[in-house]
Amino acid sequence: ALDALPTWLKDWRLKVNVAKTQAISIGRSAKTHAPPPVSLLGETVDWSPTAKYLGVTIDRGLSMRNHVRNVVAQSRTARYLLRPMLASHLPLRAKLSIYKMYVRTQLTYAAPA
Repeated sequence: ALDALPTWLKDWRLKVNVAKTQAISIGRSAKTHAPPPVSLLGETVDWSPTAKYLGVTIDRGLSMRNHVRNVVAQSRTARYLLRPMLASHLPLRAKLSIYKMYVRTQLTYAAPA
């Protein structure tokens, strides 16, 4: 499938940054068998135990553990940075809006509806 990719990319006038490209092996055999080397456009693609796609962290078992851990860390950071504003004398409605804009959006991104 990767052999046809350069032609497809050229037809659609797309470019791939191979340096940012990661390969991930999904499934039970991913832990027991060493994956074969993969090259794209003459460059080697690195294998990784996790990969990020559209802001969602994917691992070999397709569990959301790493993604949830990352999202919780990001939301804690946002909450910590907003603490002075949330502790101020702003109206409750303004504080709630700030929380929804910065913290809740991080927690709910890519979450099921």
